[in-house]
Amino acid sequence: MTQRLPLLVPGNHALACRNCDAWSRYGEMKVGQDSPSGYRVLGVKPLGLCRANPPTINPEAMSNANAAWPVVEADDWCREHRRYRGERGEAA
Repeated sequence: MTQRLPLLVPGNHALACRNCDAWSRYGEMKVGQDSPSGYRVLGVKPLGLCRANPPTINPEAMSNANAAWPVVEADDWCREHRRYRGERGEAA
């Protein structure tokens, strides 16, 4: 049986992308650290798409899907956050 890794996320009232209405969960990445016994995975951190602004266009893209929203981590934040949450809080 595979052990489930802890989810590393900021608190519910933190100024963080995870708590923004413009954030759409996309996936997750493993987070770890080096130790004397080798690399150790500590947990997983959610990733999401920031939809606070229109998608950016990549002119070098080789397909019709040449526009994309930026991928951000759950504990990232920006100044647009307050506009979408409508409240004050602490940065993650």
